[in-house]
Amino acid sequence: VVCTPGVVEKGPVFLTLLHLTVAAFDTFTEENDPWGDHSFGVVEVSGIRVYWKIDLYDEGYEFGAEEPANPERTRRVLTMLLPSEY
Repeated sequence: VVCTPGVVEKGPVFLTLLHLTVAAFDTFTEENDPWGDHSFGVVEVSGIRVYWKIDLYDEGYEFGAEEPANPERTRRVLTMLLPSEY
């Protein structure tokens, strides 16, 4: 899990609420998830809009995953960021 500086500076209570909100997110629609891969979402915590995204990397976290469907060869990174940091 990676949080950008803008998210971190909101403080530990905000971070805890954000993690819980992202973990519970399940309102995927064709509009916000056109590819059906559940790799991006937008949540609001304490009136602050936050983007989250999941990127798929190779085992060394250097390149994109060659076999995204293979959990033994793919590393997932969740990034939470403010819209201004996108």
